[in-house]
Order: sequence, then C-alpha cells, then structure tokens
Amino acid sequence: MFVVLLGVSGCGSSDSDGGSAAVDTSDQSMTVDPAFVDRAEAVCTSYADYNAEHLLRLPGFSRFAPDPDQLPKVAAFLDRNPAYHTLVSKLEGLGDPSTGGTAWTTAVADLGDGQRLVQEEVRQARARDADAFAAAEQDRADSNAALHADLIAAGLSPNSPCLAAQVDPLQTTTAMH
Repeated sequence: MFVVLLGVSGCGSSDSDGGSAAVDTSDQSMTVDPAFVDRAEAVCTSYADYNAEHLLRLPGFSRFAPDPDQLPKVAAFLDRNPAYHTLVSKLEGLGDPSTGGTAWTTAVADLGDGQRLVQEEVRQARARDADAFAAAEQDRADSNAALHADLIAAGLSPNSPCLAAQVDPLQTTTAMH
C-alpha cells in the first residue's frame, strides 16, 4: 500500500498546472468517520458475540497437522459460523463512509478474502485433505493478520467488535497468550 501511495503522490507532483491532484472527498481522511464506525460495529457485534461463545472443542486437533478423521467435524464447525456467510454483505449494505472510503473498502475486501479462505478450509476439511487444509489455514491466518492491520488503519479500535467478528475460527480457549 505504501508503494501505491508514493506512486500517486509522484503523479500529483508532476501536474503540469502546478496544482495538486483531485482528491475524493470520502478519502480526505485516511480513517472512517466515527458515525460510520458506530454503525459498522453495531453490525459486527452479533458476530463477535458468536465467536466468543463458540470455541472449537476437539481434543488433540492440530490445525497444521490435522487428523483427517477429525476434519469433517472441523468443517461442520467452521461452516456454522455466520461471520463467514453474511458479515461482508451486511457491512457492504451500510454503504460508504463519508471519510476513509479507501481504507474501508480495503478492510471489507479483507473480510471477503477471509470468508473465501474459510470456505476453502471447509471444502478441504470435508475432503479430508489434511495438507490442503493446513495450507488453507495458513493462508487464512495470514489474511486475518492483514485484516486486523487494515481495520486499525481505517480507524477502528483494537477492541472493536469488527476485529472480534473475524478472529481465529479455530480458537480453542479464551485465554490470551
């Protein structure tokens, strides 16, 4: 993202009339306006609550070396999580924020990526393909790290329910490390 911003900045400075490049009013601020954040967090709250109450209870399960016989149970567990079916569409239904539009679009795209990757995990788990499941889990974990960074960059608090709405779906305990 930094490289892209430098490229845009460089293009604006070469403007022949000496003026600055036009800026979309929704992006004058890099962060999403507080009223929109409140609306988004209201949407995210039920998903965050679901995640807090539904932990994977599968003794001996290892996400990176899964037992193929456990994978169908993992698939069913993941597929029940509503965050990976409806969260993105509900957030898109909010429309665009008055500020921080680009940051918000990036965060929602990250959520969509997470949703797609969890569905890939479900497919691989149903197929009992332990190696493909572990690879999909690593991709999902990497995507989730980017999502959290992008939500915070958009101006959401580290305690935002939108971050908790798409946490580690294979979490087995509420204890913090």
